Amino acid sequence: MIREEGTVLEPNEIKSVIFDVGGTLAYDEPNYADGFAAMMTGLGIPTSAERYREASTAAQDDLPPAPAEVGEWRVWSAGYRKAILKQLGVADIDLERLDGIAARRFLYYTRARTYPESMFVLRCLRWAGYEVGIISNISPVLPYLLSELGITRYIDFAVASDTFGVAKPDPSIFVEGLRLAKQDAHHCMYVGDGMEPDVMGSSGVGMLPVLIDRDEL
Repeated sequence: MIREEGTVLEPNEIKSVIFDVGGTLAYDEPNYADGFAAMMTGLGIPTSAERYREASTAAQDDLPPAPAEVGEWRVWSAGYRKAILKQLGVADIDLERLDGIAARRFLYYTRARTYPESMFVLRCLRWAGYEVGIISNISPVLPYLLSELGITRYIDFAVASDTFGVAKPDPSIFVEGLRLAKQDAHHCMYVGDGMEPDVMGSSGVGMLPVLIDRDEL
């Protein structure tokens, strides 16, 4: 592996490996938009993934910014879901009833799963003595997601963008990861699936970036 032209990176220089989550260690099956659209269609409100995305964007515009604290975020998220339903044409008289059904049923329409190789890689890194962390553009529920996926036992720290206050590729979120890892940047590898947020963001602070190119970028 080459860090700079003419400079060979020795394997023992890396002491900490930090991962993105979505598209790197885990994925939604089906993806969130398809799952929500299928649920709404099943409830008698024909919806496409594209229509869901439009409604989601419009709903966010009608709400204050999402809070960083997880309890407050859950309250905000419930309001966000109702706002999406309204954007999809649910009448006020039906809103509470359909929102309650949607809150209970959505887990049956999409679920986060780890990629087949993810757990093996994490176990190997822990066995080999590397420190392992997470930096992800995600809501404050990151700790609960990692627990659900069975990843928590393999990591030393996790940074969620919505909790920290800025998202990748902002350098400050990577600097926070370095602080938690207690390592200099040249001792840290960052693994992600996005060119701008992951590769450019992490390399910008001096980390060694590794691209997981599932979409053949």
